Amino acid sequence: EKLQPFCWIVRGMGGITGAFVAAYMTEYFHPKYCLLIYSIMGVMIAFSGFRLSKKIDQEGIEDMNGFWPDLKRSLKEIWEIRRIPEIYLVILFILLRGITVPKFN
Repeated sequence: EKLQPFCWIVRGMGGITGAFVAAYMTEYFHPKYCLLIYSIMGVMIAFSGFRLSKKIDQEGIEDMNGFWPDLKRSLKEIWEIRRIPEIYLVILFILLRGITVPKFN
């Protein structure tokens, strides 16, 4: 749980860095090189996925009770979130952002 803020920071930095690299590449390189790098990254991700061990699939399997019990538990957790005062600001932000998104037609 304490690792989550670090995860968001790294994702943000990676997104900003990726945007700069993508802007630079599309400005100064031929598009085929961008597609080549993108496809190589996809092959690397697929390769690392194939190398995963089978015992990862078994982790947490004893905690699964079926669809309906898990759905009821999830809905109860979502209902309990309403007791956290900070969540109202997040919901307000999401609603305002959804209302004020510019449309470029």
